[in-house]
Amino acid sequence: MKKIDVAIIRAFQFLLLMFFTFTVFLYYGSVLMIALSLWVNLTAILGHVFGSFLSAILAFAVLLGVCYHIAKMPRLVETYLAVGMELIKLAYGAVTRFGELVGADKPGTPPEAGKPAENKA
Repeated sequence: MKKIDVAIIRAFQFLLLMFFTFTVFLYYGSVLMIALSLWVNLTAILGHVFGSFLSAILAFAVLLGVCYHIAKMPRLVETYLAVGMELIKLAYGAVTRFGELVGADKPGTPPEAGKPAENKA
């Protein structure tokens, strides 16, 4: 295979890896962002009645209560993690399929299989 073809395939493979890395970070990071935005908004709402320090503590207590209630829901956390793991498996499959185009990343074949054989005479 020409070197330029291998370079293009490796570039696509890298871009695909970066896309799926961003997607997985976005998927799992969304839970953290939702919790932080809830805390900030509750602090702002409670800040009109209480002081800022006390409203931050009360908002954190409300957030812990909501998280505890969500964690008690049957199979919600396992489902959320399972969907993320399926996304990771999809990413791995897509990246390895691009590697198979080059011929060196086929499962069960050594890296030397894509290289031409040398004459030992």
